[in-house]
Formats: sequence, structure tokens, C-alpha cells
Amino acid sequence: MRIAMFTDTFYPKNDGMSTSTQHLAASLAEHGHQVMVIAPKIHRSTKKFSIPGVKIVWLRSIPAGFYPDLRLASWSPLLHKALQDFAPEIVHVMSPMPVSLTGIAYAKMKHLPIVMTFHTYFMDPEYLKVVHIERTSKFVEELGWDLAKTVHARADVTIAPTDYVARDLHAHHFKQPILIIPSGMRIQKSPTPAEKIMSLSKKLQLPADKRFVVTIGRVSQEKNLRGLLRVWQQVVAQHPEAHLVAIGGGPDLMAIKAYAHDLELDNAVTFVGDVPHENILSDGYYELGDFFVTASLSETQGMTSVEAQIYGLPVVAYHSKGLPFVVGEAGVMVPENDETSMVKAIIDLLEDENHLQTLREKLLLNLARFDINTTTERMLNAYQLAITINQDQ
Repeated sequence: MRIAMFTDTFYPKNDGMSTSTQHLAASLAEHGHQVMVIAPKIHRSTKKFSIPGVKIVWLRSIPAGFYPDLRLASWSPLLHKALQDFAPEIVHVMSPMPVSLTGIAYAKMKHLPIVMTFHTYFMDPEYLKVVHIERTSKFVEELGWDLAKTVHARADVTIAPTDYVARDLHAHHFKQPILIIPSGMRIQKSPTPAEKIMSLSKKLQLPADKRFVVTIGRVSQEKNLRGLLRVWQQVVAQHPEAHLVAIGGGPDLMAIKAYAHDLELDNAVTFVGDVPHENILSDGYYELGDFFVTASLSETQGMTSVEAQIYGLPVVAYHSKGLPFVVGEAGVMVPENDETSMVKAIIDLLEDENHLQTLREKLLLNLARFDINTTTERMLNAYQLAITINQDQ
């Protein structure tokens, strides 16, 4: 099958849409399919990135302006020629943004089937805060849902990465077939050598006498890092040996560092900054910690929570959106925005090694549904369904 994937975020961005698209494209190619990814080019070095068996078409892009680090790109003669030569049989789009909208327009022009994944709650109040929309957020939130519904109506099949998202789309009256297919990953991982982890710890200048908890993700308002820091202030008041390792860059990084300073957490938190995704996976960043914590309230799935489990880390998270589906029994879920309960959950894992070990023993069973081979087969079935629906129209 010849599959054209249109995405508005891709390498080198470390976000769920980018990571998910990379994994899926690579797996489809490994399964013998021809894959083309169309994505915005962020800078010149982007062109050095490659995925075996996958053709990547980089589009010239400009800063979005209204959202930090987002790039806008659309149709070009280069893309026209690439699509003409590739002649896709199906189009898979990842968002209601310009690159994906270009893919939808092309598919409609060529009468091709369309699959669309719902990756991001861009209409969520947490995201609207990033673009400084708060007073009228309810009105804008409703407009966002109308936009999402209108765009997804152009697709033959919509993919929801979790059961929560599927229920939410049905509740908002999305009419097309909705299939639950998690973003897949390679769930078998050899442990990183201990000496490599020790070397990384020294490189990051982490204190030697602490117990580390890891959080990884984009540093932006929708990830609720301020909430996590407030939690951490209460944790270290009872457990001074606890140390948070925060990995990730983003538009809010300097403000978050200042907030941590205001909370007198300079010696209790290490901000690593942005790290290429491939280095996070290969250099032992996850394995620095005893467990993983996220205070995000905006996850359709939460790719870092899946990755943490692959690297042997149970997860502490709020019972919010797609995270209960992801964490399952391999972590601790606390009521949404209940910082007191999150403090208690973290302290419990710091104090109770038996509980921590029990959660670790549940990781592999929980991860089975995210196996990349399983999710790829399910995606191929979704493509076949879209082809059938398109032919019947």
C-alpha cells in the first residue's frame, strides 16, 4: 500500500504527534508498505533526519506566531511533484492544521480515502492559555470543537488513541467511524548499562545522595509544570532526599525555572532542558528515576507515560483525559487537580518499595496493547475500512 502521511509537527519536535507519526511511518515501512511523510521543515539540519524506507518531503515553513514553536506550511510545487510521482492510495492526516488540511484537499481532489487521527485537544482551556485566550475560552473552546468536527467529517475514518478520546468524540457528535488505536511503540527494551546511566548522571551534575523521580515533556502551560512544582515543594518538605529531574524544553522553560526558584526548589529540581528524543531513549534519561510523574491535564494519550513504562518506571498521574487508559494498573492515578493526593501518592512510592515493585511487575502486561506490531496491524485494518467506505461513496 502507498500511504501519504501529512503532519503539522515532526522531527525534531518532541511531542506526541511527532513521535507517533515517526513510529507509525517506520513500522509501516518495515511491514513492506511504501510511506511518504509530508511535514514542515523547521531548520536546515532537519533534512539530515531519515527513517529507513520512508520518503520525507520537507515543506518550507514560517512561525505560526500564535503558538510557540509551531510552524505553518502548505502546498508547494515540490509537494505537487512528490505526490505525482508517489501516487498514494490513501492519505493519513494528523491535525486540523495547514499541512494536514493540504492533505485532505489533495485526497478529495484525487478521490482518495482519508484517515485522520485525533492527536491534540487544541481547543482545551489549557492550550488556549498558551495563546492568551482565557476570558472567552468557553466560546473559543466551542468554536474549536466545531472546527475539529468539520475537519474530521472530511475523513472516512477517525482514529482515537484512547477510549476517553473516542467517548469524547462521540459525545461531540462526530459521525464518521471512530476506531481506538493507541500510538504504538517498541515495548521490548534492553536495560541501559549502569555505567552509562552513571555517566549521564555526572554529566547532568545530579547530586549523588538523592532519590530521583523523572518527568519528561514539553515545557508549556498545558503540561501544568507549575502544579507539579507546587506538589514537589510539599514532597521535599517531608522527604529532602527526593529530587525531581525535569527533561524537556519549550516556551515556558525560563518562567518555570523562575517559579521553582520562588518556591525555593533550586536544590530539589534539575531542569535538563531540551534533549533530542533519540537521546532520551538511548542514553538512559528515563532510567535515572525510580518512577515517573506527570501533572499534565491535556493528554490525549501521553506518549512519555508509555515510554516511562517501557523503561521500567511506574507512573503517577492525574486521572485526566487519556492517561487512565495509558497508566492502567502500572501506576497510581489521583483525582484531577488534587495536588494533596498527588503529594501522598509520590510519598507513598518513596516510602514503600514493595508497592513500587508491585507496580513494576504489572508493566509488561499493561504495555502489550501499545506494541508497535499490534497497533500497525490495526492501523492497516483502519486503512482498509477507509478504502471500502471511500469506494462505496
